[in-house]
Amino acid sequence: MALQPDNRNATCLSETERFFPMKRISFYAAFPLFVFLTGLRAQAPAPNPQEQQILSMIKEVQAQQQAIAENQAKIEAKLATVSESLRIAKIYSVRGGGK
Repeated sequence: MALQPDNRNATCLSETERFFPMKRISFYAAFPLFVFLTGLRAQAPAPNPQEQQILSMIKEVQAQQQAIAENQAKIEAKLATVSESLRIAKIYSVRGGGK
């Protein structure tokens, strides 16, 4: 029984390298970009006092909006309770003859 020749290239690429040869190249291209972008982020200048004041005002407005949303939810819950009470009162008034 003779050995059959393996129809592979002399470089003997693995399955993943044969189907995804650009994987290594894209990694080597993306890595310097990643390092560059993280370097820019680390060197960002400190915000000036005016920007800090604006940021604190934004946080305050966000807190106020959250409080308003919570109050609106409470108002809607109370309105639903009052509406249910009125509905029940109408039912009892109809049953009693409304005299």
